[in-house]
Amino acid sequence: MCGRFTLSTPASEWAALFHVEPLDVEPRYNICPTNDIVIVRPARQRSAREAVLLRWGLIPSWTDSPDDFPLLINARSETIGSKPSFRDAFGEQRCIAVADGFYEWKTEGGRKRPFWVHMPDGGPFGIAAVWDRWSGPGSEGSLESCALVTTAASEDLADVHDREPVILIREQVDLWLDPATERDVLETLMRQAKPGRLALREVSQRVNSVRNDDADCLLPPEHQSDLFG
Repeated sequence: MCGRFTLSTPASEWAALFHVEPLDVEPRYNICPTNDIVIVRPARQRSAREAVLLRWGLIPSWTDSPDDFPLLINARSETIGSKPSFRDAFGEQRCIAVADGFYEWKTEGGRKRPFWVHMPDGGPFGIAAVWDRWSGPGSEGSLESCALVTTAASEDLADVHDREPVILIREQVDLWLDPATERDVLETLMRQAKPGRLALREVSQRVNSVRNDDADCLLPPEHQSDLFG
């Protein structure tokens, strides 16, 4: 799964990469479920893209109440096209979540060691995602939310965790966002990263708490005594 990620890259850089107008967002080092996250999706006129903030944790349009629905932060690539919660969004409302790293934890001897996974060059990338819009009755307004797509872990990550987010390279982003892309093509996109595409390093257990959201989350574990002592 993917339960935490980062986006500290300046907005001008990721906006240029995905051909959208930048958003005024602060650097984030410990993005967690229910936070608003940056996603890129086709604009209403379909000839352009837009970057918007959506709640991480998908609420399907057909549910009666967001408060009574489970938190859906990830959609498995193997079942996204058949699960009622994701099926319609997968067909019509695909997007990408903008990130520059994500965290996974390796359990050893009852202790969970956090690792930050990123591109070797440290640059931003897109995670395949889907979104939906829930509209409340009467004047309750609406809520747009999203879920990240995950797949089996790649060779780079398999020793730490058995799942990873679906990371899309530039030409794959175009296909994922195109509403005309055929189902069989989409399935080829939802595969693990090729060997050598991801880098990872162990980081401070400071990231274990959602209250911590600063650059110290990325410090190596030998600095933990300074942070918590």
